[in-house]
Amino acid sequence: MQALVPLQPLQPSHLPLEHLVGPLVAQNLGKRDASKLERKDVDEIDKVIQRTRNGDIRVRAFSRPNTIIAITLLFLAAVTLYSMIVMDYGKVNFGEAVLAALDDFFTMMLEPSLEPHLNMGRIFFGVLISLALAVLTTFIGAVFAFVLGLLASARLWLGAHTPMQVSAGFIGGFAVAGLAMIFV
Repeated sequence: MQALVPLQPLQPSHLPLEHLVGPLVAQNLGKRDASKLERKDVDEIDKVIQRTRNGDIRVRAFSRPNTIIAITLLFLAAVTLYSMIVMDYGKVNFGEAVLAALDDFFTMMLEPSLEPHLNMGRIFFGVLISLALAVLTTFIGAVFAFVLGLLASARLWLGAHTPMQVSAGFIGGFAVAGLAMIFV
């Protein structure tokens, strides 16, 4: 019986860059065949790729758009926390409200019973309606997100706006939408 030899991971030096990204670069350069790439094309590719200190290709590269997205998410998280802290709950004690909500949840989940006006048909119909609404709203949200993402990427691709302008537009749009939901 032969002894099993563990496979060694391939080092970057064993995988020529042309074989990894050659077809994609050839397509972007307008060449049909990756074998027609010239050495200068490969050198251009190597200039763009960010590498770690030991020569590995960075999977998550630092870039201006990534930084703007991170800052935007941190800003939204900070605004959410701030609003939860300073929100005026009126005469409602937040701790008591959370305890009452948990009590209701455990009652619904651990002590189910059918009252005289409910039957299994109505319950099943209610569940179906709830699921249908969840699927419908998820689909509508996905369509809106897809269209907004296409618009944002098109504006960036065409150079009509900078990533900062697109991010500011999204933040402004969400602010207006939030105010519209509150006051309309």
